Amino acid sequence: MNPMKWSRPRIESAPLRIAVIICVVIATLAASVFVWRRLPYATDVAAPFEVRGSAGTVVSGRLFSVTVTKAGIAPVVKHTGAMPKARNLQARGQWIVVKATVTSLIDAHGASARLVLDGKVFLPDDRLRYSTLDAALLSPLIPLTGVYVFEVPTDSVDRSSHAQLGIIYQEPKPIPEPTKWDSALLIDIPIDAQHAPRAAVIALPANKAGAS
Repeated sequence: MNPMKWSRPRIESAPLRIAVIICVVIATLAASVFVWRRLPYATDVAAPFEVRGSAGTVVSGRLFSVTVTKAGIAPVVKHTGAMPKARNLQARGQWIVVKATVTSLIDAHGASARLVLDGKVFLPDDRLRYSTLDAALLSPLIPLTGVYVFEVPTDSVDRSSHAQLGIIYQEPKPIPEPTKWDSALLIDIPIDAQHAPRAAVIALPANKAGAS
């Protein structure tokens, strides 16, 4: 007796073969789209790594080490810089003043800051660039203590108990580009009245190099 031989079944009907091929093609395309939609965008690949921490602790990435020591809130700040001429600056809402010590761990000359509050992103006030950390020149391994100052709406302050300070290196370029492979330091700061005292005026300290 001859042993039973097994063979793959063949689809004899031409329309059925075409239907099977179409189904296989559709399934392959669907799988490709599924994978493609889950690939990171170019901006995600170039985006910095996030290192998270909180006020009062040392938060370190590849480029910087930052310690936020305190925060304060006032409608008026008094600055010590050469510009602007007016010493007392009135906010349209409130000033959030964040005191921090920033250390460049390698040759990163400046630490750019952002403040996230009430779902909005705020930049340091340009009028105070030259009397705060915002435009300060950093030297490797030498701590610099000063403040970042943000003008924010009063209702955003009233609705929020925390803000987030973001620190990243932003090298000056003719055309802004994402910073690749660098650390974004995200620091949680309590801004309730107990942790961020309210005042009528906050005098901004001058930047101080060396251990604070």
